[in-house]
Formats: sequence, C-alpha cells, structure tokens
Amino acid sequence: MFPPSNLSLSDNGEKNGERNGEETCNEPDPAHLPFHVRLPQDSVMNHSLEHDHRDQNSSLDALLLDELKALRARVAELEQEQSDLKIMHDTIVQHADEIEVELQRRYNELQDRNTEIINLNQQLEATKRELQHLVRIDPLTQLANRRYLDVVLEQEWLRLGRDRKPLSLLMADIDFFKPYNDYYGHLAGDQCLIDVAQIFQTSIRRPDDVVARYGGEEIAVVLPNTDQNGAVAVAQKLVQAMVAKQIPHQASPVCDHVTVSIGVATMIPDLKQSVELLLRRADTALYQTKTKTRNGFSVYENTPPSNPDSLAGSEVS
Repeated sequence: MFPPSNLSLSDNGEKNGERNGEETCNEPDPAHLPFHVRLPQDSVMNHSLEHDHRDQNSSLDALLLDELKALRARVAELEQEQSDLKIMHDTIVQHADEIEVELQRRYNELQDRNTEIINLNQQLEATKRELQHLVRIDPLTQLANRRYLDVVLEQEWLRLGRDRKPLSLLMADIDFFKPYNDYYGHLAGDQCLIDVAQIFQTSIRRPDDVVARYGGEEIAVVLPNTDQNGAVAVAQKLVQAMVAKQIPHQASPVCDHVTVSIGVATMIPDLKQSVELLLRRADTALYQTKTKTRNGFSVYENTPPSNPDSLAGSEVS
C-alpha cells in the first residue's frame, strides 16, 4: 500500500497541472515512486546499457582485427615487392656490369677494325699509285709509255687549242742503235736506253713537260705552251747533253759516242684537226735529221709540206 500522502500529492499535482493549462502525464513520476519500486527499473536499464556497450566493443574489436589483418597482408605484399625490387636491382647491376664489359670489348674491336681499315686504305692507295705508275711508265727506261704519251698529247691538244697557245713536240732517235746492240750486246743496249732516258729526263725540268718512250729507241718530248724558239732551245740542250755524257759507241760511223737525232714541230692546235698532224710533222723533221746530218735536230716549219724549205736542220759535232 502506498502512503496516502503520496496520493494526495499526486492529486494536488494533477490539480495544479490542470490549473496551469498543461497536459499531465498519466504515468506516475518516478521521482515520487517508492524506492523499492524505482530500483528494479534502474537495474534493467543499466543491464541493457552494459549489453549494448559489450556489443559495440565486440563490433569494434572485429573491425580492428579486420583492419589489422588487411594491414598485415599489405605489409607482406610490400615486403614481397621490396624483395622483388631488390632482386631486380641486383640483376640489373650485374647485367649492367656485363653489358659495360661487352660494350668495351666491342668498342675495342671497332677501334681495331678502324685501324685495319685505315691501313688497308693506305695500302690500297699505294697499290693504286703503283698501278697507275705501271700503266703509264715504261718498265725499262722509267719514262712515260706510249699509252700515256697519247693521253697527254690529246689533252694538251684540246687545252691549248681552246687557249690558242702553242704546243711543241720533239721526236728523238738514238743514232745507229742496231749496230750498238750488235757490237755490245742486248744487255748493253738496254743500259744505253736507260742512260739516254735519264739524260732526257734530267734535262727537262718543267712539271708540265713529258718525256716518253715512243717505241724501240725513240723518245718523245711534249712541251706544252712552248713556241718554236723554246722547242729549238730544248733540242739543242738535249743534243749537247748527249755529247757531254760520252757513252762509247765504237760501231757508229759518225762519232765514237752515242748521239741522237731530233725532229722538232710546233703548232697552235686546230681543234678541227687531230693531234696526229703534230706527230707526223715531228716525225718528218726527225727523218730529215737522220737522212742528212745525224747528231743534231731539224725543225718542221709551219709552211706547206711540199715546200722544200719547210725543214731547217742543225748538226752538233
């Protein structure tokens, strides 16, 4: 049984609530309930709160465990990646050293091959020069050969024809060379050819002048940009050089040493004609020297060949 005083207070409260115009709660105010009634209600609420708190803690623990597992898995992945990267790095470093060694080896091989190529090119150039020398040089006298003479004559004929400059040609022949061979022998004859070639070669100093073995014991001298007076001066010099050399020739009917006969021809090349015209004129002058004087030279004058005065000669004693 509740005490009457509490009931009256409740009634007064309701009356007071009605007087204030406020809605009143039908449920009793817990503050006015007896102590032994309010204690059970508080215990239930506390028990419920503790239960909820335990549930929340359990859920939080589960979440933390899941996150911890995920972090451990991620750490394991990162450690594996780090291990893989280290292996890759070590492999790259090892291969880089091997590659550097290989590159150095190949570079050295390339340097060796470049050196070999340079040496081969030098040998090739030397061989090329030697072949050019062999192609244009007479092997016995070391003068230009007939093939190179023809090339030079053709080139100078065209060049000087365009420039309207004179071109002179000397044709020389060793006097009585066949009797020399018969008397001294062919080896001595070859040496005589070599000696005469050296005399001619040392007497002709200008770079553009060419001394060539025309054939047998005949020697040709090409004198570009040289007029008749200059060609005559060269012919005189050659004849005098032969006299000064004094190569013995006991089989010669005209002298006791080797002599030469020379024909001189000078032209301003006419491009409408061939260089063969100059060759014929020099050969005609040579024939004149051999049939009349020997040991001297004749000059083909630039007049019609039918004129007997077209040839002038000189003999050296």
